[in-house]
Amino acid sequence: MAILSGSVSMTRYRIIDDVPPEAFSEAHTKLKSKAFPANEQEVSHYGWCNFDDLLDTEWRLSPPEKGEWLCFGLRYDKRKVPAAALKKELREVINAEISEGRRITKGRRQELKEIVTLRLLKQAIPVPTMAQVTWNMQTNAVYITTISTKFLELFEDFFVETFGLHLERTTPSVAARTEAPDKVEAYESLMTHESIGFVQPKQYAEDFDDALGREFLTWLWYRSEQKVPADPSIEAIETSIEISDRITVTGGDVASRFKTTVTGKCDDRLQEARYGLLYGKLVSKMLVFLDHGDNSFQVVLTHDGTLCSMKTPKVGKIQADDDPDAAFFVKMSYIDECCSLIDMMFKEYIELRFSGAWENVSDQVAAWINKEKIGSLEISWKSD
Repeated sequence: MAILSGSVSMTRYRIIDDVPPEAFSEAHTKLKSKAFPANEQEVSHYGWCNFDDLLDTEWRLSPPEKGEWLCFGLRYDKRKVPAAALKKELREVINAEISEGRRITKGRRQELKEIVTLRLLKQAIPVPTMAQVTWNMQTNAVYITTISTKFLELFEDFFVETFGLHLERTTPSVAARTEAPDKVEAYESLMTHESIGFVQPKQYAEDFDDALGREFLTWLWYRSEQKVPADPSIEAIETSIEISDRITVTGGDVASRFKTTVTGKCDDRLQEARYGLLYGKLVSKMLVFLDHGDNSFQVVLTHDGTLCSMKTPKVGKIQADDDPDAAFFVKMSYIDECCSLIDMMFKEYIELRFSGAWENVSDQVAAWINKEKIGSLEISWKSD
């Protein structure tokens, strides 16, 4: 089970429509009405399935209700033809026609390719993919264990088709509206500004959501390394934050839109990534360690709000007479705790970002970026 695995990547949503009282009592029936189709011969097909078993489309193994959570899976099967197999079969068909004296034009070659592809697709075994979905019936928060853009688009549309409810993905701009609704005027003003933040390439004005996420991660790196205490005027929780040496910086001006990725330990801690910041880049991905009370978490934060490779405290051994979903409940409590910590950090950033103190903070971050001599480094650049 992906949720119970040692590491899980996920995308977060919230339901933006009013959820009718009967939504949960009718959910089981609606899931069955859109269950994964059996014996489907299409190239690709999809549908809901049991959270615990992708083969169970009748929910015989377990019901979708698990405490306050409604849990189900989205299964997507696709038939694929290996490129080498298609090339071989196509050559054989073309050679057969040539041996019969037929002329193979460009149009005929394309026609034969389509015929061979369809024949091979019918013979191919569908490759299944499943993402687990958890819908908190109290908060209407929805998690799905995938970060694939195409899969997420499919999920969003299929969720609306099934339940008649619309989802909103938790991106940085959405989180900003949630955490600082009273700052809407400043938020809208910022969206139309040509340059935002302590590093101000003009391109970031084209995608505010992208820029806000990168700026948050860059600020978080600064806050962690400089041991900056939380603003006393902002609600905060006691959390230890440490940035690892797995970090990616991207962006910059038109002449230098490149990506630098640093992994592994180095003598000059993260200096290569710092070098990228000097050239106008911002952090797009980084591994973060969080300690909260007795619990420790690690997660790769990305600029678009997805959470990758999240590791929580281990779920203890479940006794035979315990609730069969006990491990699930413990794991979800850990995931919720980790998400809450991330939200609190983002809230601190947003409160600062829309306050009069931001200009001073921005100057401090700029000074931090430039404070140390980079020295001679072997820089490996990769284009985006």
